Parts: sequence; C-alpha cells; structure tokens
Amino acid sequence: MSDGTAGQGGQAGDDGEGLAQKLIGELAQVKAELRRAQEAIGGVERRRTVERAAVEAQARDVQAAADAIEQRLSAGATDVAQALREIKRERPGLFGVPARAGVEGGDGAVSLTALRERARTGDRASLLLYLQARREKP
Repeated sequence: MSDGTAGQGGQAGDDGEGLAQKLIGELAQVKAELRRAQEAIGGVERRRTVERAAVEAQARDVQAAADAIEQRLSAGATDVAQALREIKRERPGLFGVPARAGVEGGDGAVSLTALRERARTGDRASLLLYLQARREKP
C-alpha cells in the first residue's frame, strides 16, 4: 500500500511543480507588461515636459519645437533645457511672438477685430494672440 500512496504523493508534487512553473511564467509576463507600461508612461511624461518647455519658450509652433527637442534628446542632449537652448540658438525664428503681419493698422497698432478674425480660422497661435490682446486692451 505504501507504493500507491507514494505514487499519489509524487504526482501531487509534480502538479505543484507544474503549477509553480506556470505561475512563474505568468509572473514574468506580468512583469514584462508592467515594464512596457512604465516605459510608455515615461514617454508620455517626457513629451509633456518637452511640450511644456516649448510653450514656456514661446514657440510659434509648439509641435515643431517639441519634435526638434525630442530629436536633440535622442541625439544625445543631456536634458530638455540643453536641447531647448541649442534649438533656440540654431532656429531662433521658431520662438518668440508670432508675426502680426497683415493685422497692423497704419500706426502699427494691432486691430483686435483683425486678431479675432484670424483666431476664428482655428490657428492656435492666432487664438493665443487674440486672447492676449483682449486681456491687455485697456
């Protein structure tokens, strides 16, 4: 009888080992998924930081500035501030207040009506200019 009991005990041990191996495999998969999710979150956070830096630097085209900063970071820039400094030095036209050509009056003053019309086109920079002018208007 001891042979039958030993056989069942051995089989239960095999099942336990199989279950342990299965759980180890599942754990490895979960860890890999977690690592991928953390990398994705890191990428989103980095992009948000880059876009915020572009906005704070008064980029005329935030998307283009953010893409240029990302390229610099990929090329070896140590941080966002360094990449931004390099881009501002190489592409100064990408930063600063957008040109107001075509909306200035004869005395150089910007017409609020003209800015409002440009803002209605859906251009975000034009909308920002309009909102700033409206806020600054006495």
